[in-house]
Amino acid sequence: MFRPRIKKSALKTAWKMVNTIFARFPFSPAEKDLLLNCSTIVALQDLEGSRVEWRKHPERGLKLVFSGGAVGLESSGWRPGIRALYSEQEVEEAMDRAEGLFDRYGLDEEERAALFTALPCLGLNALGEFLEWTKKPPFPELV
Repeated sequence: MFRPRIKKSALKTAWKMVNTIFARFPFSPAEKDLLLNCSTIVALQDLEGSRVEWRKHPERGLKLVFSGGAVGLESSGWRPGIRALYSEQEVEEAMDRAEGLFDRYGLDEEERAALFTALPCLGLNALGEFLEWTKKPPFPELV
């Protein structure tokens, strides 16, 4: 098993995509954090069990937050927090919350796809100390 390490070039691209899209829409800081967490939850659900496992479980849920040009982690009971297990309903709820924000601000399909690619890249990078890959990650940016 190995820990995910996202290449600097991939992180740079992800940040550029996120910053470009966020600059065009009036997302509040709380909405940005919500999108980051929801998209990472969906990505974790897709990868968990088949490619990624929790190396250590956080005592409480984690909240991913944008902080000064980086993504940080806070221990929190915040919902939707990052944790080891989700029901299908919780994953659907996370997807619906993200889609609701996209609808509110009128993001097109390309912008939505860009955020659903870039945000989990940032989120998985921030969660690196908690995760181990059981198989090679499905994206070339992760080594």
